[in-house]
Amino acid sequence: MGIYRGTGGTGDSNTDATITEVTQKAAEAGASATASANSATAASSSASGASTSATNAANSATASANSATASANSASGASGSASTATTKASEAATSATNSANSATASANSATTASNAQTAVANSATAAANSATAAASSASTATTKASEASTSAGTATTKASEAATSATNSANSATASANSATAAASSASGASGSASTATTKASEAATSATNAAASAAEAANKLPLAGGTMTGVLKIPDGSSSAPSITFGDDTNTGIFSSYNDIINIAVGGYTKAAVSPNGVYSYAHVYSGTTSAFRNYGGTWTANTGLTGNGFAFTNSVDGTAATISSTGNAIFNGTVNGVDIATRDAVLTSTTTTANNAVTSINNLSTVYDPIGASVAMAIALGG
Repeated sequence: MGIYRGTGGTGDSNTDATITEVTQKAAEAGASATASANSATAASSSASGASTSATNAANSATASANSATASANSASGASGSASTATTKASEAATSATNSANSATASANSATTASNAQTAVANSATAAANSATAAASSASTATTKASEASTSAGTATTKASEAATSATNSANSATASANSATAAASSASGASGSASTATTKASEAATSATNAAASAAEAANKLPLAGGTMTGVLKIPDGSSSAPSITFGDDTNTGIFSSYNDIINIAVGGYTKAAVSPNGVYSYAHVYSGTTSAFRNYGGTWTANTGLTGNGFAFTNSVDGTAATISSTGNAIFNGTVNGVDIATRDAVLTSTTTTANNAVTSINNLSTVYDPIGASVAMAIALGG
């Protein structure tokens, strides 16, 4: 092995380095190794801090999830406590904000760890350079350099571990951010559920009001099975073709009112009778039973007509007109009265009247010639006296 001779290299005894220079180089290598170890320790501390921050972020995300779950549970009971659901949603939003802040802190810690890793790498490089120089100085320096190299390797490993920890911290921060986003979505869903619950509660209140109104209306209706009315029954007026009161499937036969104070009876879509303050009107034939009659029990049976010139006729629908009475009282009978043929008797009376009138004329003529007594006798003879 060549002996380290200082700046002159090997083989120049005039420039051989003293043991002090060798020791100095070894000391420098040891100092570099110590610096590398310190840097590695700092990197480890930074990585530990990043891990702690990531843990905090995970805890915050868990708290956010728990708050969101509580909000969802509160929203499920929103029909009874919409206000509580809104409060829980607000708490969930606050937790989500905290989670986001924690995630930011974790990211910052990760950045710090990354910077520490860079510093460790730089220190390791310097240590490696110093170790190489120390190895050239002497066997002892070589040993120290080897140790420094080992320390540098350890530092590099620690730096790698720190980098891994930083990566894990970043992943945890991302997961925390995702959890915060999920918590915010859950909070939004809880708010939507609370709004839906409020709407459903309003609909339920409206349905209850409608049900109460329907119940009140039903209480004022007469059951189909019948009952006792305590008020007035009012129905539409109707018409002859569509009466207000009908029977079965016959929709054009029944009772209606054509005007105030008038009740009408319709049959087959036509008015057949009406009752008004003036009396009973018939718009068709009026029939009595075989053993019945049109009767005025308490007074004289009276028939009248209201227009001048209108008389009365008594007609049999099979045999024809039996008699008529004019509006002035003249009676015409188409049969006999007490067995006497009125038409025949009228002819006899007419003839007799004519004969009597002629005799009176003759007597009047005689009275101008004979005495009054003789004229009276002649008249009596002419009249059949």
